[in-house]
Amino acid sequence: MSISPLRAHSTPAADAAALLSRLGLALLGIVVPCAAIGARRAVFILMPIGCALILLAALLGASGEGFRQMRVTLMTPVGLTIVFLSLWSAISLLWTPFRVDAGARFIKVAGTLMMAGAASAFLPERTRANSLYIWPIGAGLAALGAIALVLLHPAFLAQLQDGEDSTLERGLIASVVLVWPALAALALRHRWNSAAILFLLVAGAAIAVQSPSAIIGMLLAALAFAVCGAQPRAVAPWLAGLAALLLLAAPAIPLALRMLPLTATMDPTGSMTGFMASMATWAEIVRGDGWRLLTGHGLDSATRGISGHYLADNTPLGILFEIWYELGALGALASAWLAAQACLACGRLHASLAPFALAGLVSLLTIAMLGQSTAQLWWVTVLGIVLVAFAHVARGQHLDRRPKVQAMRNFNAGQT
Repeated sequence: MSISPLRAHSTPAADAAALLSRLGLALLGIVVPCAAIGARRAVFILMPIGCALILLAALLGASGEGFRQMRVTLMTPVGLTIVFLSLWSAISLLWTPFRVDAGARFIKVAGTLMMAGAASAFLPERTRANSLYIWPIGAGLAALGAIALVLLHPAFLAQLQDGEDSTLERGLIASVVLVWPALAALALRHRWNSAAILFLLVAGAAIAVQSPSAIIGMLLAALAFAVCGAQPRAVAPWLAGLAALLLLAAPAIPLALRMLPLTATMDPTGSMTGFMASMATWAEIVRGDGWRLLTGHGLDSATRGISGHYLADNTPLGILFEIWYELGALGALASAWLAAQACLACGRLHASLAPFALAGLVSLLTIAMLGQSTAQLWWVTVLGIVLVAFAHVARGQHLDRRPKVQAMRNFNAGQT
């Protein structure tokens, strides 16, 4: 009786590490998306536990590959830009008007991203085939849960329509951005029919919840996927340039809109529309900021300023305003460079993963620019889970490479 090489080298520590790693991934890929639909703080509690299980599994496996991977990542343009943005955000604490709250937020955001990055680096070197299905299962169940809540409890939808910060919409947005690594996992297993069903299910959930951010994010990401499918390396520079231009030229948008004829900005009642009113508020802030356009008002000043009524209630949310208001031109320049380098890095991935990574990045940037509470910790936590998901799927690319027939025949001949 022959023993397979995997079983021959199996040890109790390796088995325990594999079990802990799967538990951590299942917690991040299935439990968190499903719980986030109805439980507001589930993502904050479960995400660190899932990452801790992955890191504990790496400790049992006694593999030092993760440290090398982290060093290599930090020395890339994306890694260096993240380090600069972190340092600039920390320096901005010196002049932010909400120093204590902003400092606490910085620690939480930095800790969340560091934990997600470490978990991504210390994942098993090769992903097992059946582990890939964790992400599609989680995204599908979360979408079904969102649809069920809307149908069975219309109060959830009424809460969203009243303009409140809806837990249901938060959970749905998490599913919308996590669906792209889930689709990539199905594509690696050549489950194209299942991928199409999953996409339609998540899109249907976005329509059922009536979330504009989720719907637009899905549409633009799907368009990016369709365009990038054939030549992701050729399309990535165009997406990088567009993202960088939007981030750099953000203050010019409200100023340009203010130049429109006044009647074009009015609704039938004669008052200014909500969007144009927020742009007018932004334009006034830009005109009065002066040298603050260079340094910004400090970390957390936009969110705290609106909630504390230091800024007008119709002040726009979203990364375009928040980056410029909080971190100034230097922060906007670093953010534009980061977005561009992230697009280029996604385009350089393996052809089986690059279109999905670019589509996921477009979805993230779109939702962030539309102002869906992206300054809050829940959004950063979702970003961390997306990072772990793509890293996990990327390590399963060996499943898409099949050995040549002649090589298999030679191997079988050698066994006999």
